Amino acid sequence: PEYTIDNEYASSDEDISPEDLLKHISEVKIEDKPAPAQATVLKGPKKNRQKERKLRKQAEMEEQRKQAEVEASHLPDLKKIEREELDKKCTELKLVQEEILADGNCLFYSIVNQLKTRHASDLFDTYHIPKTFAYDNKPDFFYEHLSQTLLRELVVSYLQENRESYQYALFNEATDDLYDFDEYCSMMKDTSAWGGEVELSIIAQIFQCKIFIMQQNSSFEIGDATLPNPTLKLVYYKHTLALGEHYASLIDK
Repeated sequence: PEYTIDNEYASSDEDISPEDLLKHISEVKIEDKPAPAQATVLKGPKKNRQKERKLRKQAEMEEQRKQAEVEASHLPDLKKIEREELDKKCTELKLVQEEILADGNCLFYSIVNQLKTRHASDLFDTYHIPKTFAYDNKPDFFYEHLSQTLLRELVVSYLQENRESYQYALFNEATDDLYDFDEYCSMMKDTSAWGGEVELSIIAQIFQCKIFIMQQNSSFEIGDATLPNPTLKLVYYKHTLALGEHYASLIDK
């Protein structure tokens, strides 16, 4: 700061007493000077590390997807191969593959389709309908109301009537153990649980007919060759549907 002294003291020849000098100093005006400007530091945008990690993860996933596509391009198209093989067999046997809904009931839908196509009510007396089944003496009513739900009830009635023959054949592949018999019956009757070879063998006995099953690399029949009624014909897919294994009906050309 600068100090300014009045002219009367600066130009006077007279001695200044200490008291006057102190008084004068206390009255001195201090002229403020602006403080020197501080240098401004320019900072870049704050890094968003979470966003960077997300982008990095997306890039890694995209790279993995591309690698998977490259690897898949070198694998055989199992769906295409299966379709071509089954189409070839159907042409040779003069059969047509009937579309069946894939909702867990495909086996039962396919059998119902076959019964309505290949059997008729005049065969009803040859069937082995369980005595506990509600429609055991009503052939016309049975065929009129035949559905996957009714067929499930029929299969379960047969199971319960022949418990000793089947209770040790109900194998659960998921647990490597046997199903509880009563739980299995409830599941098969009241849900859309998939049917398999046990259900096919029961259906063959009930309707007294063989069941022909076409696959990509082989075909086979379930049921005794002496069963008198027309054979029911199904096709089994392993690769065609994204959901997995699937049954459909085979109709004559």
